[in-house]
Amino acid sequence: MLSVRKSEIPATALAQSYLEATMTRVDCYKISTPDQPSLEDFVGQFYRGRLFRFERIMIKIVTGHASSEAQLKALLAGESKTFSAWTESARTDSQLIMCDYQGRTCSWFMVEPNETGTDLYFGTILKPTNYFKRGEWLSKPIFTAFLPIHGLYSRLLLSQAAKGIKKR
Repeated sequence: MLSVRKSEIPATALAQSYLEATMTRVDCYKISTPDQPSLEDFVGQFYRGRLFRFERIMIKIVTGHASSEAQLKALLAGESKTFSAWTESARTDSQLIMCDYQGRTCSWFMVEPNETGTDLYFGTILKPTNYFKRGEWLSKPIFTAFLPIHGLYSRLLLSQAAKGIKKR
């Protein structure tokens, strides 16, 4: 049985660079799988998952940033740096950071081999925003109230991606 757990950010993680930034919040979730997926397999399963497909629809409605399978394939192949509302910020063979079009949040993905398979990591980087200057004074308390739901959602997305890898 695969289980997602909150994790420390690995020392080799690209997300480490965000930990030093003032008022930046970085979370990290981890699941271990007996399989050996590549970063592209992991990210592809993540973005193609049933839950995330719904998010892709909502993003299109709310922001106008559509996504397609062709966009995703180009991102995974390294032929494009954009996918829907995100742009690649950093990438290695085992990690990817995608930042949203407003520069407020980033998604971080990492695959790391272990003794019995692979550890899959997923995290969110929340950058500080001056909500009052932006005229969004109510946004911060609402967003803060939703952090526990965000944690649950992150776990569900990561679990779904790992299960998708196992089915292949």
